[in-house]
Amino acid sequence: MNTKFKSIQHKFSHYFASLVFGMFLITASCFVHAESVKTNARALNPDHAATYAYAIQQFDEKRYAAAFGRFMHLADAGHAPSAQIALDMLINGPDLYNGHWTATRGQLRQWRKLIAKNTNSDLAKRLSQTGE
Repeated sequence: MNTKFKSIQHKFSHYFASLVFGMFLITASCFVHAESVKTNARALNPDHAATYAYAIQQFDEKRYAAAFGRFMHLADAGHAPSAQIALDMLINGPDLYNGHWTATRGQLRQWRKLIAKNTNSDLAKRLSQTGE
C-alpha cells in the first residue's frame, strides 16, 4: 500500500512539474509575442502599424477571417511578419482557424520570398524556392 501511494505521489509530482513548466512557457511566449508585436508595428508606416495592431487584436479575439484579410494586405505591402502569419493561416486555416482562405500564386511566391529575405532560417529559404 505504501509503495502504491509513493508511485501515485511520484506521478503527481511529475505531472505538477510539467504543468508548472508548461505555464511558464506559455507566459514567456506571451511576453515574447507582445514584444514582437511592438517591434513589428514600429517597422511600419503609421497607417500600416494601426492595421497590424488591429489584425493582431482580431487574431487574439479569434476573429480569424478579419485578421487574415489585414495580414494579407500588409503582406502584399511588403511586411514580412504579416506575410508569415498570413501564410500560416492559409496553410493551417481549416485545422487551426476554422476557416479557408485563398491567395494567388503570385501572392504566395511574394510572401515566401519576403519571409526568406527577412528570416534567417533554412526552412524559410526553402519556402522561397518552392514553385507554388
